[in-house]
Amino acid sequence: MKKNIKFSNFDVFAITKELDLVLTQGKITNIYEIEDILILKIKTKLNEKKILIVKNDSRINFTNYDYPIPKYPSQYIGSLRKLLKNRRILAINQHNFDR
Repeated sequence: MKKNIKFSNFDVFAITKELDLVLTQGKITNIYEIEDILILKIKTKLNEKKILIVKNDSRINFTNYDYPIPKYPSQYIGSLRKLLKNRRILAINQHNFDR
C-alpha cells in the first residue's frame, strides 16, 4: 500500500528557494497535462531549457525525460496557456510560510 506523502511547510520552503534560484527571469514556453501531472517547459535566464513536473502536493522536480504530449490540450490547459504561455517568471516565493 502506497502512503500519500504531502509536502510540509519546510519542504515547500526548501523547494521554493531552489526553484527561485533556477527559474527567476525564466520564460514559460509551454504547458501540458498528462493524467494528474502538470508539465511546464521553461527557458531560463541562461537560455537553458528546463522541464518542470508538478503533481498536486506530492511532487515537484526537474526532468530530462521527454513525456508523450497529448495531441489536443484539455480546456483547463488551454486556459492556462492563454494566461501563462510566453510569460516571464518574476519570482517564486512562499507566502507567510504557508503550504
